[in-house]
Amino acid sequence: MEGGASRPSVQLVQDLFKTGDFDADGCEEAVVLLVENSGGSGSFVYVAALVRRGGVVENTGTKLVGDRIQIRSILIDGGEIMLEIVQQGPGDAACCPTQKASMIWGLGGDGLVEKSLEVTGTLCIADLAGVEWVLKSLDLNEPVPGDPPLTLVFKDGMVSGSSGCNRYFAAVTESTPGEITIEETGTTRMACPDEVMLLEKRYLGALEGSVGYSYLWGRLVLTCTVGDHLASLIFEAGESP
Repeated sequence: MEGGASRPSVQLVQDLFKTGDFDADGCEEAVVLLVENSGGSGSFVYVAALVRRGGVVENTGTKLVGDRIQIRSILIDGGEIMLEIVQQGPGDAACCPTQKASMIWGLGGDGLVEKSLEVTGTLCIADLAGVEWVLKSLDLNEPVPGDPPLTLVFKDGMVSGSSGCNRYFAAVTESTPGEITIEETGTTRMACPDEVMLLEKRYLGALEGSVGYSYLWGRLVLTCTVGDHLASLIFEAGESP
């Protein structure tokens, strides 16, 4: 609207997309995510399937996944697109979904078609186990060096990993789905260059202030209290520990 305070926008999610042959033509296609906002509190996530025909990329279909959902993963398998998501469940505030679901999409005569939607449970800290999470950012706009890697593993009520120089460990508890507390960390006592030790101190300080976890385009986000503000530790899934 002319003179309005906001305008509709669509953003391509660059941090998470998949390629694969989901139309059985022997060529790879791409699955991407789009986020649409019309100025209100909603943030609508769409899935789009892109194919290449005659050297031109075409969008075969764009379908709504949901409002303010979290994407845990995308997989292309056997001609199907599978999304693991966290969506708003009964009693959830729109901002804070806790219901896990699995969606399967395929290509039909009218483009992208939702084949199934299955609720698979409630968000749980046990979902974070079995993966070594690698720190990518100390906050949304503060990436960390990749070497040495800082890692995080959840197992049997504990978190552990490398804080850059030392190994660390601490107890972790989940009060309600998505809300956690990490106790004071214990560490080994090695000394490293000043810049590594400074990063380690900041990381462990933020980790001990963890109050919750969520997913952002396939990455794990720990929301942490740091001083008088909130920060986000952002991790990418690595190998099994």
